[in-house]
Amino acid sequence: MSSDGDGYDIDGDDQDTFSLPLDSLTQLFKPQEFKNSVDSTIPHNTDSIYDINKLNTPIFSHPNNQIHQVACAYLLCSSSIYFPPPDSEYFTDKPTIYMWRNMSKTLPSDFSSYVQEYFHDKYVSIKKQLRFFFQVAPSIEKLQNIATMRREITTGRILFHYIGYGFPKIKECIYAFDKKTNKFVDYPLCDLFDALKPPTWFIFDCSYAECAFKVIKNIADFKSRTKSTKTNWSDWFCFCATSANEQLPADPHLPRDFLTSCLLTPIRTAILCHILQYYRTTLVNDDFPLRDLDGYLLKICNEKNELTPLHDSLTKTLNTITDAIAAEAIPLHIYQSIFSADDLTTTLFRNFLLAQFLLRPLHVHPTSFPLLPDLSMHPLWQHLRTAIDISVFSGLTLTPSFHNDIFQRALTTFSASLDNNTAMELAIHIFVILFHLPPDFEQRSRCFKLLAKYASSSPDARKVLTKYATIDFIFSTLLSDSFLNDPSSFHAAAYLAIVMFESTRSFTNFKEKYDMKLLESALFNTNFPDNTRALVSVIIATLIPNNEQMRQIAVSEEFVLKLRKMLETSTELLSLWSLIIQRRMFDSFGVDLFQFYGAGLHIQTASFCLNHSSLVSAAAIATTPCLLQSGQDIVNMQLFGLCMLCGFDANYVVRFNFILFVRRFLSIYSDKIPGNTAIGKLGHQTFASLIDSWSDNDSVTSLGQLISDFSALCRTVQDIMRRNDSLRRFISIAMFFAQFMCDDPHPSVRKHARQINQTTEGLSGVQTYRGRETSNANSAPVSATSNFEMISSPGSFPSQFSSSSSDDETSVPSSNDNQPKPASCDSGGDALYKMAVQDLVVNGYMSEKVSEDSSSKIFTAAPIDFLETTNITLSKTYSFPGSITSLSFDNDSRAIACGFYDGSVSYIKEDGKINKLRLSSTVSSLDVVNIGNNNYSVCGTDNGCCYFWDMQSLYPLCCFRCDGSPLQKSPQLISMMPDNSKKFLTARGNCGAVKLWDFGSQKLINEWLPTANNKDNVITSLLACPNGNEVVVGYNTGLLVLLDVRADNYQLVINANVMDMSRIVDIKSSGERTFFAAHENGQVSQWTNFESMTNLMSIDDDCIRSFDVMKSSSVLCLSSKKASPSLISFDGKIMHNMKDAGSCACVKFHNSLPIVSVASANGKLYEYEIHNL
Repeated sequence: MSSDGDGYDIDGDDQDTFSLPLDSLTQLFKPQEFKNSVDSTIPHNTDSIYDINKLNTPIFSHPNNQIHQVACAYLLCSSSIYFPPPDSEYFTDKPTIYMWRNMSKTLPSDFSSYVQEYFHDKYVSIKKQLRFFFQVAPSIEKLQNIATMRREITTGRILFHYIGYGFPKIKECIYAFDKKTNKFVDYPLCDLFDALKPPTWFIFDCSYAECAFKVIKNIADFKSRTKSTKTNWSDWFCFCATSANEQLPADPHLPRDFLTSCLLTPIRTAILCHILQYYRTTLVNDDFPLRDLDGYLLKICNEKNELTPLHDSLTKTLNTITDAIAAEAIPLHIYQSIFSADDLTTTLFRNFLLAQFLLRPLHVHPTSFPLLPDLSMHPLWQHLRTAIDISVFSGLTLTPSFHNDIFQRALTTFSASLDNNTAMELAIHIFVILFHLPPDFEQRSRCFKLLAKYASSSPDARKVLTKYATIDFIFSTLLSDSFLNDPSSFHAAAYLAIVMFESTRSFTNFKEKYDMKLLESALFNTNFPDNTRALVSVIIATLIPNNEQMRQIAVSEEFVLKLRKMLETSTELLSLWSLIIQRRMFDSFGVDLFQFYGAGLHIQTASFCLNHSSLVSAAAIATTPCLLQSGQDIVNMQLFGLCMLCGFDANYVVRFNFILFVRRFLSIYSDKIPGNTAIGKLGHQTFASLIDSWSDNDSVTSLGQLISDFSALCRTVQDIMRRNDSLRRFISIAMFFAQFMCDDPHPSVRKHARQINQTTEGLSGVQTYRGRETSNANSAPVSATSNFEMISSPGSFPSQFSSSSSDDETSVPSSNDNQPKPASCDSGGDALYKMAVQDLVVNGYMSEKVSEDSSSKIFTAAPIDFLETTNITLSKTYSFPGSITSLSFDNDSRAIACGFYDGSVSYIKEDGKINKLRLSSTVSSLDVVNIGNNNYSVCGTDNGCCYFWDMQSLYPLCCFRCDGSPLQKSPQLISMMPDNSKKFLTARGNCGAVKLWDFGSQKLINEWLPTANNKDNVITSLLACPNGNEVVVGYNTGLLVLLDVRADNYQLVINANVMDMSRIVDIKSSGERTFFAAHENGQVSQWTNFESMTNLMSIDDDCIRSFDVMKSSSVLCLSSKKASPSLISFDGKIMHNMKDAGSCACVKFHNSLPIVSVASANGKLYEYEIHNL
């Protein structure tokens, strides 16, 4: 490879490579000023996402309890010539209603054609893609041929529809007609069941129908116990018009195929039954319903036999009522299976509930399998009665006003319950009704806002909604004109759609009727608020790998350019999901990398690694592995250089994605690893000096500028790339990070780093890592291989395609063989998507994090007058198996945290209950801090790691390496900045650097080297001054340094005093500018404003182990290696001696209460209360 200025020309075909320098690419977009970006609040991390490696699995749609759809309907009925004649004079002049025709006046020769036309039309009107067969009084030979149907339909459900009118009484068989004897002959139901085989559906519309059900159930149960075939003999449904001892009603005004009429013409049947029940004496005559009913039915079906809007309204009302009733009474898994299934299944089950309701006054009780309870007495049926009565028989009421009444009442009830905080106590049917709102409902917008508010209130609320809502209902509302023109309504609907995605993963079966261009328009609509556009980006990111229409839109050049423009001014939330959109593009095929390269979008994406939001940084680094490409050396080096500082990030999600990025980078250049070695060791240098060594920069780099100024970072990357050996250097830097992260405190990061490091060692032939397995490691490294792909975990692939983990890019289809093709992208994108969705859903539907209350809840207490006027009382005692190394009180209570030599942390609540956390090494520092309204334990371990723990979870919220080599045991010092700040300081003796971090953004802010960088100056103590601007640093030589953390120059020292004293054990403050330092040789010094340093006291022939200063009084507590702890006044007088603890104890005062805790060397913890006499 040769270089020419900043052009970075590469040998090879120019058409196949992209070689624009960074300064040219950064002119294509306006980089954001990330140093002004808003810090994120404390992340909503949970134990479930700590194992990020397990979380990083492909995202597939998981529809709830899918069942086989009906593929074929087979009707069996008798011929009209076998219909029984009237058995009394009363029935002689009455019609025989069958298929809504009077069969007594229909020619038998026309019967078969009527059957075919009527039933085909009814079934196909519900499901268009349906095969239909029928037989009228078939012979036994024809009936036996029914088995051929299953051979033709191998997987779908076969619906067997039997109408018994005209056949003999059903028992254990159905009937065929023998033309030789002119009689019906038996066809056993067991043979029918064997021939059709599940999945099947039986409808028996006849008297005594349950007899058939019992036979089939016995057969199915027997076969389930004895058969070992792949057939699921339990996968069958059954509807029976009557129970075993009941007959269908003999009323001549009712259809002889009553159950069939309910299932296929529910509104007509309901109106008929309503007239017979309430208007029989006034409206019913001999010809009813075939003549007089038509006048009433004209309101639902005009002269052309076309259904009217009123019919649609009644149908929607019926569907709403049946769904609401079923949701309350039927087990959830059955409800989700059959009432959220395909249209035919859902319609038939809904109408079966109507049959229960209509047959109950006639003392007939239909049965079913799966067994549905008798729901005919539910109060909601009264609304159907009212709706039918008002809409059909009243000339005074404007129709269809009744239709919205049920929704208005449900919405009023729901709104009132939200106001009274009783929504969780609402009946289920209220929610089901609200999820059936018609498009013309005037308060549809208000309803969605209330539902979104409820969903954001708690996980339980979201669980209720997602059980009974459907994504199609929400999505159709989201893309309606009224919502697209109303940002607030659109925002609510978008949030509900995301809640459904997060909960149900039902996003692959969207109907083609949805125009996904509307989502693109909403995303780039600047009239929408950014938080609303962010919700749109969540939906787009979700759909890209699963919806072809959305994928084609997203990978277009127009979309890419719009995305680049939006990222120039996007907020943190919108930036996060815009980057995830890019990442999700690579979960499907069709991405043109030259669109990214030519637009500079790959560089813009990498720039977001500097964003103050940890999730935004993680999203950027999760996308960059997909932009790396074999043969694109310039692009690869640019991306690696811009992302390399993520290896020092405090957020484990960022580091997890970074180590996968390193793996992808090294896998491309595996042939160049032999002979290469890692650049840099962290034993005794700062991060900034390490970066200088990578670029051979003689000047001192300001890390604070590098990690906040994109231009400065670009200049550093260009400095490295100007070298002839730039590619080798970047490979060596990647190898360094593989070594450095081998001892990462997070197990998922550590696991991948060790795999990569062992592979690079195998390729280079140089063993550099001499680490040890930490105690909380969850996996051991695998054996070294010569191929990175062999150790790569499965990446994220599109759910509709199968893909291998090979880098054979020629397998990716493309219209242009010369253009770069995206590799199978193995990054943490899947885990990041899940975490970001969860975080957004938890935050609430307005997508704005609750502002954190910075006010302190610390107790206030009057100062104690010590000397002879005090006494101490032992109030609590605890015993632990290990040795306690550090203590810290909770400022808001009497709870206390204890750190142990074996790496465990215990948080003892006021009620005595203990929460525990196990860390990787000895706890060397510990602090309990209040940030916002939450308390956190901040722990430092002697292998150079720092942890944040909320004391309620099983795993830390944040863990990272602060400094140095883990093989050198040296206390990791931590000091929180004052006034509930999220910033904290770290230092570790073997490096001598002080670093400032931000827990909110989980970023390194800056670092300083207060003294010369050598092994003799070891930091042993650290204290942030109460003014929040300065830090007191103590050394093993007795040196004390006051450092100004507002300065960018890390060598700035305000003042230093060296006394002829030994190692400084600890530093404490009292007030704004008064400080105390304990020295190992037994001396305690005091100074104010870093002047007039005096020796406060001295313990002869002893070494101080631990000490603390009480905030409210002039007293300190001191323990030594030879004597038990003592309370000592500032004039050196011993007030109380706590002999229970013994020597080498650890001591700690409460910040506000007169309490002191003392931990003995053998694991005993004593808490003393200090009283005035």
